[in-house]
Amino acid sequence: MQGLQNVTFTSSGAGILEGNGEAWWGYINYWLIGTNRPRMFHIHNSTNLLMEYWHFKQAPRWTTFFHDIADLTIRYSHIDNRRDSSNTHSLYNLGAFNTDGFDVAGKNVHIHDVSVWN
Repeated sequence: MQGLQNVTFTSSGAGILEGNGEAWWGYINYWLIGTNRPRMFHIHNSTNLLMEYWHFKQAPRWTTFFHDIADLTIRYSHIDNRRDSSNTHSLYNLGAFNTDGFDVAGKNVHIHDVSVWN
């Protein structure tokens, strides 16, 4: 998305965006596909944005990518890019390459009350 102004992305507190990352992850897939995987949420050239109350799960590649952004607030959101329910960075979980968290390039950005697991 591009050219947005004064937009709020919100949910009732349980909004889940599922990226089906498992279909893209793994050592063999990374060797075959590399970085030619979709980003989950991408916005550029936009101003005055609010993102709140989202749970991003299993992004194929970068979970969020905001660039050329002004006045962005991200709050009360979570990113979980683990391959299983364990809370460790095992070799299996490390196969979720380049899933990142909140990738942002811009000015007046405030990110708070979030968690990222990748």
